[in-house]
Amino acid sequence: MLKVDAVAEVVWNFLQAGMKTCFADTPDGSVEPAAALKVFALLENLEFLSGQEIADLGAQERVCLKLLLMQYCQFFIMFTDLWFPDDFLDGSSRSQLGKPLLRYMAEHRWPFPQMLK
Repeated sequence: MLKVDAVAEVVWNFLQAGMKTCFADTPDGSVEPAAALKVFALLENLEFLSGQEIADLGAQERVCLKLLLMQYCQFFIMFTDLWFPDDFLDGSSRSQLGKPLLRYMAEHRWPFPQMLK
């Protein structure tokens, strides 16, 4: 089993790398419901998420994804007793997030309902 710290580190490192590249020009803002639906559909269907997939998104989708990743970093830090299956980080690294982690985010969608306009 993987402790939540390992998951938080991977998401944090991916987000930080993205802030210098694919999220560099992404504005801050609220999340449009249509953009959130598109991002969650994307997370459900991708084998992995890298900078190229993010670069192909529209501005609203990049805002949504950036906020989602930031919120998951906070979530993982808050709930330090969480454990995940050994294969949870398969395909994940500093440069991409793998299928198991993407499916988790797509399924739980935390905390987005309260962040939508």
